Amino acid sequence: MSKETHLKGEKKQKVIDLIKLGMALRLRNEEILDQLKAKGFEISERTLRRYKLDIHEESGSSLEEKFNNQVVGNIIEDMLSYQEMQRQCWRLYYDAQTINEKIRALSSLRSISLDKIKILNNVPKGYRHEKINYKEIRERMKDMDEQAKEVFEYVKKQGINPKASFAENLQKQNEKILAAVKIRRTK
Repeated sequence: MSKETHLKGEKKQKVIDLIKLGMALRLRNEEILDQLKAKGFEISERTLRRYKLDIHEESGSSLEEKFNNQVVGNIIEDMLSYQEMQRQCWRLYYDAQTINEKIRALSSLRSISLDKIKILNNVPKGYRHEKINYKEIRERMKDMDEQAKEVFEYVKKQGINPKASFAENLQKQNEKILAAVKIRRTK
């Protein structure tokens, strides 16, 4: 019986991520184990081989499955992210008070559009006519909405008004910094 403790949950995921990184860098098993040990995760070589096998099985058995699991799914998420960024840029454009803010918003919008086109051009032709699973996309969007709410709450806790313009928030942050500097100088 092994004296090794079993990794579960978040620790196991961190180890798997480090193993994936080692595999991407084409490290030998000994080198991966050394890096894991340096990070505080001590596993045996047998466990490392088992995790590597799980990683390979998870990605799919054929090249097409691997491409579908790892690339196509991310393309849809990327496209949705770019659409949301475009909406935000247009909102910034219409909320802008100065010409420079409008130009900055349009410049961002242009670079986002170019990135979106690059992604679409890199999709293989065989996948351009494939059906999209909208139920799965809806589930992902729900997760993204929950994450956005968490970020919104975090921003509020930091004392930043998310509905205020970027310049107003920046000015408030600068005022806080200047007040902190004045307090330190008086001490």
